[in-house]
Amino acid sequence: MDVSNEIEIVGSLMPARLRPGATCRVGNGAVVLRGENVIAAPETLAAIDDAERSGVRVLLLVVESEGGNAVAGFEVYNRLAAFMRSGGRVVAFVRRRVCSMMPVVVQAADFVVMAEDARFVVHSAHAPPGVDVGPVNDACVAALAARTGETVETLRFLTAEVARPGGDWAIRPPYALENGWADRVGTLEDARQLAADLAAGATPEPTVRSRRLRGAPPVPVDVRALVDSVAAHQTQSSESTFTGTLTISPSERAHQLALVNWTVRTAPNATYKGIASNGSRIVMAGAAGAGSGLATSDDDGSTWTDVTSAWGSQKQDVAWNGTVFCVIMDSLAGVGRTSTDGGTWTARTLPANIVWRYVVAAGTTLVIFGNAQTGTAGEFVSRSTDNGATWSAAARIGTTYLGADNGRMAVAGQTIIAARRQLTGAALTCWRSTDGGQNWGTVTINAATAAADTNVTAWTDGTNFVVLRSTANGADVFQSTDGGATWSSVGAAPADGFLVWTGLVWLLYLAGWASSGKIWRVYLSSDLRLWVERNAVESTASRWCGLWTGTRVIIGGYSSGAAGSSAGVSQSNAI
Repeated sequence: MDVSNEIEIVGSLMPARLRPGATCRVGNGAVVLRGENVIAAPETLAAIDDAERSGVRVLLLVVESEGGNAVAGFEVYNRLAAFMRSGGRVVAFVRRRVCSMMPVVVQAADFVVMAEDARFVVHSAHAPPGVDVGPVNDACVAALAARTGETVETLRFLTAEVARPGGDWAIRPPYALENGWADRVGTLEDARQLAADLAAGATPEPTVRSRRLRGAPPVPVDVRALVDSVAAHQTQSSESTFTGTLTISPSERAHQLALVNWTVRTAPNATYKGIASNGSRIVMAGAAGAGSGLATSDDDGSTWTDVTSAWGSQKQDVAWNGTVFCVIMDSLAGVGRTSTDGGTWTARTLPANIVWRYVVAAGTTLVIFGNAQTGTAGEFVSRSTDNGATWSAAARIGTTYLGADNGRMAVAGQTIIAARRQLTGAALTCWRSTDGGQNWGTVTINAATAAADTNVTAWTDGTNFVVLRSTANGADVFQSTDGGATWSSVGAAPADGFLVWTGLVWLLYLAGWASSGKIWRVYLSSDLRLWVERNAVESTASRWCGLWTGTRVIIGGYSSGAAGSSAGVSQSNAI
């Protein structure tokens, strides 16, 4: 066997790290975690993956933890189980106190070494009144019972005792050795020597625990079965002025699990920039390649059909207003199309001499936004109240040509936020309409001036608005909870990209062009403050538009190769 590898879990295991200086209140509120005391479960999982890929067959876990998030803990527990099923061995060293979910993680190991002053603290999952934590607590008790030899009834009694005010049922080394919670009492050097002996093929002296386990790895726990419950530790942030909850609800967890794995789907060759759905059919529009630049899917994005069109190659965006799909073209001639079904399209005349970039539906009203490239420079809007049959004269709302594909529109009800590039020396501002695009004003997002031209995009969860401003390391995030009237900074996102709101979770994905072999990352957040990097969306192409279908996320972009034979869509799992 190859030499052992050491992995530390020192701190509370959570779905993501806190930002430096941030704090997080856990459990029943008695413990406050600081950013430097939080371990991100994905980092631990990645460390195990890296060790296994490099040929390591013995892992040493050094653990000192106040617990954390139950589902995150079980993900590490399951990864250790998989490592052991493939022939790997695990030694855990309990440096001091481990509580909440962490006794379960430690007990996944083949061998456990405890420091003299170390202890396990067994307690139940805490939850607000009326929230059922049964599935989580049952899973923790069952996993501990299987590995320690304690009966489920005894463990239930212990968790009940600890759940009482002031309760603290601590398992210390003497009890741990006699009752199968640990194999040895010793130092970290003792644990390292044990791991080295195992790597060399030695057989340690049998213990109460090892005789019972007989080298059997832990039984994996189906994390999906826990989504109807809550994490063992509820969390509340005290970052700066934010005091909202950061709990992972059952439904939110289901959404997060659906966004873990992705499948690349084939779409006709084009560069798709816009996507919309009427509930049964999805339409993507973009610049034509071997395909027409217009494609439809009737099976939640799994398969796509090219909609043959001879009405222009540079389709820019598409929206659904409850009655028709509306596609706008990158053309000074003012070209658009509408369709009630996405298959048969009717020509529409838009105001000319404007390159229309984006279209949204404010209720049944269609609103388009674009740049003038001839005549009077600036940004213009137009609207249609008759399903795209006729359009108002182009109204100039901005005086500066900002370039192609800059900004984006977001709509919630009759309120529209139109993002614009932040120019050098200027404050960060956006345009805002509260009456479906009839009248517009400018709102200041952030008064600080820009040192260089910076791209800005606008998004919405259907009620609140979000603006992303690109930075060298990601994006600044600003949010409005009063319809875009006032704005506050909520922190930074790990990437400058596009957002999709699933109803419970924000998904951030990287936009732009890819080099060969590039893997696009996705990040999840429920509050725009803490972001968790999830599995990659594997693609060698760009991703420019995203949609939540009600069951999954569809991300569209560049599709290369012959029409109908190349990938252009990344599709998440369904809930």
